[in-house]
Amino acid sequence: MNSIPELSLKINPDIYPHLDKLTFRTDRVTDKQLYALKDSARFAGVGRGHYMPINPALPVLLTVVVPTERALHLLVEKKPLICNYGEPAIDYISSTRRESMQINDLFEDHFVHSRHGKHQVVKFDNGGVATGQRRKGRRFVWYSDLPSKVTGELNCFHLEGRHQGTDALRRINVYEPSDWLTFDHATYWRQNLRLLDVNLERLGRFGSGRRKSLVEHFSSGTFNRDLFRGSILFRDRAAVEELQRYSIQRFADNSSRAQCLHKLNVSALLP
Repeated sequence: MNSIPELSLKINPDIYPHLDKLTFRTDRVTDKQLYALKDSARFAGVGRGHYMPINPALPVLLTVVVPTERALHLLVEKKPLICNYGEPAIDYISSTRRESMQINDLFEDHFVHSRHGKHQVVKFDNGGVATGQRRKGRRFVWYSDLPSKVTGELNCFHLEGRHQGTDALRRINVYEPSDWLTFDHATYWRQNLRLLDVNLERLGRFGSGRRKSLVEHFSSGTFNRDLFRGSILFRDRAAVEELQRYSIQRFADNSSRAQCLHKLNVSALLP
């Protein structure tokens, strides 16, 4: 599996952090307010939200996609307005389709959604991946088959965090619409963009009490018994049939040996 240092030598994508889809609860949206939002976002629309006993007086669900700063200021001025859902996102723009797919493969292999719980990794027909099902809380989604919503360029790997519900939003310091105006993308991705790898030798000697690997020497060469055993254990616990590959996420979900994992350097991928 590739590591970030190896990838950064070959690929130097342009990085565009942004807000993708935001939804809010409100009582009503006038035509004037909606037209103003449409003029300053990629999309704006209203619909009927699910009934919420806590806020029965706010039945309208307002959705805004890729809002500009002006759109965010308009949202701050709208009263009442309660944050319901948000997607901090990054677009990585590469020079070729192949480079975008390399980043996609890197995430499929190494991205780890911490506190994954009972979530199951889902792969879509377009090759995109979600780290969990649609429900309250947090999950991450990525794909590389669509143009960037920010620049319109084709060779784009898109990554987004999906935070559903007020509790999930508060965990990323979003309490009210004005918090999206000052949202700290750098801190968010520094905390959530986690690419891990496994030390196969350490995995192989786990529980043996040895600090060094058991290497046997023969006239024809050497045989690292711990590396061999670790490789077998990893394949057994990291196989993802639906993705047809091995995933560190699946290994982390299926194994209690987290001490065999180590972080990769993601500085080249941070905004």
